[in-house]
Amino acid sequence: MSDPRPRASTHDHGRSPSAEKNLCERHRADSLTWLYRAVKRYAHVPGSLGIAKYLQMKTSAIIAIVACTAVAAFLAGKMKSSSSSRSSAEQLHDAADKRGVSPPPLTKVDTGAGKSDERRRLERAEKNAGPEAAPKMTREERLAALAKGAVTFNNSGQVEKMIAVIGNLQAGEMRDAVEIIGKAQRQGNPQAGEVWSAMWYHWGKVDPEDCFARFREMPQGKGSNDVRNTMRGWLEKDPAAALAWAKQPDRTPLEASAAALAITHAAGDDPTKLQASLLEIPEGKIRSEALKGLYDMEAAKDQGRSADQVYQALPDGLKSDAWGVTVQRLAITDQESAKAWITSHAGDPGTNYLATMGIVRDLAIKDPEGTAKWALNLPANEITPEKMEGPPHPVIQATAQWMRQDATAAESWLRTLPEDQKWAANLLEMVERRKNSGVAPAAGQ
Repeated sequence: MSDPRPRASTHDHGRSPSAEKNLCERHRADSLTWLYRAVKRYAHVPGSLGIAKYLQMKTSAIIAIVACTAVAAFLAGKMKSSSSSRSSAEQLHDAADKRGVSPPPLTKVDTGAGKSDERRRLERAEKNAGPEAAPKMTREERLAALAKGAVTFNNSGQVEKMIAVIGNLQAGEMRDAVEIIGKAQRQGNPQAGEVWSAMWYHWGKVDPEDCFARFREMPQGKGSNDVRNTMRGWLEKDPAAALAWAKQPDRTPLEASAAALAITHAAGDDPTKLQASLLEIPEGKIRSEALKGLYDMEAAKDQGRSADQVYQALPDGLKSDAWGVTVQRLAITDQESAKAWITSHAGDPGTNYLATMGIVRDLAIKDPEGTAKWALNLPANEITPEKMEGPPHPVIQATAQWMRQDATAAESWLRTLPEDQKWAANLLEMVERRKNSGVAPAAGQ
């Protein structure tokens, strides 16, 4: 009698892993089918009854054996498939290794993430092409590169290249470079702040005195950050010369900010040393600016002192220049504390109502009546209430804000003031003239 079980083919047709798996599953199912048919076919034969019972008792065990065989066949097929699916490069690599010759290098398959990283590297290389080339440029090429970057609408994409070019400019090229960038800006293409900062900083390294001369010639649009960037470059190149320049007495208000930076830099982080340096120079803008550095030093300490404590500890020779600095520092942290400090120290030498304009404006917007009545009691100094031109006394500033918010109430209050308050009569007269001419009161008047 022939075996009813199907036979597996002895030929390997290069089946895929999925085909090998399906074949193994069919073998397992066919084996179970044959087993149950055999038990059913021979169960009625008496001589075979023991066999049938034996088979019935061992059915579960045989099923387990057949299942294990099927699993083993499946795993063998997977291993064969995995081996056959190895790349030809890997097979050549192994074969060469067995022969004792140098194998060819394996190329790693690039993933999506790898491609992204490579793409980023290429972008960085392209972006840095300009900076790397800048040191090799001629004068004409450097200025042409700046001109190209200056007229680019999205010049933020050119910032790194432009800064690299600026960093390689020679002293005799700086004025031309500033004119190129300034012309593009005047014609409607604003330049990135980083570009201007780099320009002033580099000019400070290669020819600082010419840069400050340029600031004197054309101060329009220049600020303290511009001159301080120039001074930073000078301090890096020649700090001794920078400090000597800073201590000269003929500094303009704009230059005073740069001079203060040089003096503060020379003191390091030592407030006592800085105080001694400030006492060596005349009163004025340089001192006031440099004192800001002193307040910063004190505030940066772990147990930093308040602005009022710093002021109280100063030598009398520095308090006059420190009055306005103290008000501004207090106003940043707590306006009510600043208001109380002004009340207590308004009679000190150096009382400077120019420094109070910011806080008086803010207080008057919140409470114009209360601020005007508070400011009325502040003593007069060189900026008197009667002075109707230039920076106003705090009472005039607060009253003007009150009149903008409630003119009727403000005018009624002005009329209640005694005759010795001439500023009030002057202000009312000015208001009447403006009303008759149809012009509203100007800010601060």
